Amino acid sequence: MKNCKFTIMLFIISSLLFISAAQAPQLAEPEISQFVDLFVKKWNQHDPRELIELWAENGDLMNPAGEWEKGRANVLKNLIKEHRGLLYESQMKQEITNILVLSPTMAWVDAKVSLNVPGIASGLDHHIVYLLVKQNNQWKILAVRPYQFLDLNLGRFE
Repeated sequence: MKNCKFTIMLFIISSLLFISAAQAPQLAEPEISQFVDLFVKKWNQHDPRELIELWAENGDLMNPAGEWEKGRANVLKNLIKEHRGLLYESQMKQEITNILVLSPTMAWVDAKVSLNVPGIASGLDHHIVYLLVKQNNQWKILAVRPYQFLDLNLGRFE
């Protein structure tokens, strides 16, 4: 009888854990969308010291120029340089195209970015990939990679 109760209890607990794990992506996606919205808002305010608060302490950034900064202090230096330079008055919009929740504390996010930069008529539209980590109940950037797609025809030559 003891084994039967234990087995039933184990079944109930494992079922609850399975249901909880299955719901994790749906529960995380609105939080992640809000995080990306916050990133855009802070970018458009052009205060790198506010923007860097969205990075994990060991987070990194590789910008489209290939400059790779690791750790918040180094990423901050890059953000200051960018926001005092060409991107000073830029205005960003993002459209999330994919959220892949890897675990309850890690997610991969793809987004289309429209970056309006004064003086550049066509803007700097590109794609961005975030690797987010949840620390102290808040999403943070562990890695971010903005890049542009190449205009290539990869089909067969005719």
